[in-house]
Amino acid sequence: MKIRTGFVSNSSSSSFTLVHKGDLPEKIRVKMDIDPSTIIEDTVSNLRDLRSYMAEEYGSDWQEDAEYVAKYKQYRDQLDLGNMLSFGSVSSDSGNTLEYALYEMGIKWIEEGNPSITVLED
Repeated sequence: MKIRTGFVSNSSSSSFTLVHKGDLPEKIRVKMDIDPSTIIEDTVSNLRDLRSYMAEEYGSDWQEDAEYVAKYKQYRDQLDLGNMLSFGSVSSDSGNTLEYALYEMGIKWIEEGNPSITVLED
């Protein structure tokens, strides 16, 4: 689990996971094209990297939390299907107008124009 120390604002963010076969597309259709690398923080393609991601994101004891174990199983099942997982987030206070708009639209904007991508909301 991430623990914030110091100043914490009243900002909001929306995390998500993209499930896809092969490399992440160069563009994701929104009602505009954006470079997904601007909102993707990490991509994993195997169980070793997934376990590392889980420990980094949720703490070394993530396996003791039923919610995180359920996420792991969902992610593992996608890897077993040959998909890759790209983890990212958008925030309401990044100072980036596009990111704010994406946050306000909700994460389903990705699926609407991209039939090869599935969104797993966190």
